Amino acid sequence: MKTLPLILTTSIVLFLFTSCEKTDIQLNKTAFTLNIGETETLVATVLPDNEENMTVNWTSSNTAVATVDLHGQVTAKAVGTAIITASIVNKTAKCTVTVIEKAVSIEEPEMIFVEGGTFMFGCTDDECDSLNEFTFEQPAVEKTVKSFYIAKYPVTQKLWKEVMGDFPQGFTESNCGKGNNYPMCCINFIEVQEFILKLNQATGKEYGLPSSIEWEYAARGGNKSKGYKYSGSDNIDEVAWYKENSNGALHPVGQKKANELGIYDMSGNVEEWVGNLWAPKPKSEMYQKRNGSWNSTKFNCRVSAYSATITYFRSTQWGFRLVLPAQEP
Repeated sequence: MKTLPLILTTSIVLFLFTSCEKTDIQLNKTAFTLNIGETETLVATVLPDNEENMTVNWTSSNTAVATVDLHGQVTAKAVGTAIITASIVNKTAKCTVTVIEKAVSIEEPEMIFVEGGTFMFGCTDDECDSLNEFTFEQPAVEKTVKSFYIAKYPVTQKLWKEVMGDFPQGFTESNCGKGNNYPMCCINFIEVQEFILKLNQATGKEYGLPSSIEWEYAARGGNKSKGYKYSGSDNIDEVAWYKENSNGALHPVGQKKANELGIYDMSGNVEEWVGNLWAPKPKSEMYQKRNGSWNSTKFNCRVSAYSATITYFRSTQWGFRLVLPAQEP
């Protein structure tokens, strides 16, 4: 029997060793988290490192949550989880991507404590004789209110943008006065509810719309009320932007005198959605609004005045104000 040369035997052994190394693929990460809109690139390593012409294929288990391109760049699309898979031949490597809502920086509204009490709710002034079937308010009746917190100002455009990220189309196309300190306007009741839901999710609190009774009690000055016709004065020009002094435009919040509790703009500037259905038609989807606006008459800026509107209507004259519950002793 002939013996193979040593050099040839060594070559065969080396060939057999290298040919037995299995092709594999590895990723630089097995899991990571992204905010919506963010991207991150995964790096795939093919083993052994002398492999050539190995094209890596990338796929996502849920493209609605996260997509991946030909180069392994992952883009977060929506809240949820997706599995990113890199594959060659019959080998795969996987990475779990968790997409979360980007944390927002919100400067919460300044709130005023309103101590509960009993007051006369409704028309208490000498203009009650003007009430008729076309006005919503009624002669005054006694009501009792528990303590609560109410926003010092109507919700501003700055706060809306912080919470929602953008303005609705109706606002963008409107001729509202625009700026951080202007009241948010031209939004309907449905959009207001969406805003409150997102604000509460971001803060962990229970913001809401005031009831009509809470709104009027605060506008009258709560238990510090001096019985003014308008919120904070009998002279409307001291406390309100209305038809005769607004120059036909919205104004930044807090430019007029506050009422007895230190609350601003509860007569004029924007009418404010409240959380009450219009009682005569409970299935009408009409919700009450309180306050007058920059385009209202003196009569409609009185603390007892109110109106009602269908939930999906919007106007440059309408905004809203927030409340928070107070812990009762």
